[in-house]
Amino acid sequence: MENVHQLEGLVAIERGDFKKAEEELKMANQEDPFTLYNLGMAYNKTGNKDQANAFYSKAAEWNINTTGYALIRNDAQAALKVLAGD
Repeated sequence: MENVHQLEGLVAIERGDFKKAEEELKMANQEDPFTLYNLGMAYNKTGNKDQANAFYSKAAEWNINTTGYALIRNDAQAALKVLAGD
């Protein structure tokens, strides 16, 4: 079911429903940096900068080489820089 929640979260992000994305991604695999990055994005879009920072940091500092990590590492680091500038 974690994969279903991840997919539902991604669909919600694409639709601009970031509150729904938060709900879905919280039920997705929390050991996947791709999920953590997208959860950070959802929190950022709903205005919860502290949570966004926490999840972007987890995603950017992931210590296991996976495809998900390779796809989001640079984006997570860039998002952290943007949050630091706010």
